Amino acid sequence: MPANRKLYRHNDCLLVTSRTEEGLPMVPTVVMNNLIWGIMAKGRSMYQVKVCHFVFMGNHFHMLLVVDNPEHISDFIRYVKSETAHAINRLLGRRRKTIWHQ
Repeated sequence: MPANRKLYRHNDCLLVTSRTEEGLPMVPTVVMNNLIWGIMAKGRSMYQVKVCHFVFMGNHFHMLLVVDNPEHISDFIRYVKSETAHAINRLLGRRRKTIWHQ
């Protein structure tokens, strides 16, 4: 059964959260923090989304977003999850391992 489509309206405030699939610990190192900050900065420049606040914890993240363009929310979240997964896998020397739970 297909999932219901989400409706995002202009200037809505959203709380987005996601957890890791395997409980993979994301240790808050300087390298990890710089990677996450860089990914978030590039994602903000690519998509019309305002990031009010975000926190990446040991096995999940939370983001508080304001919608500028409703069409960009899903793309922004997909970009952040994809790029952080690639970065974590590179750091751990793993290939094509799933990081984020659907």
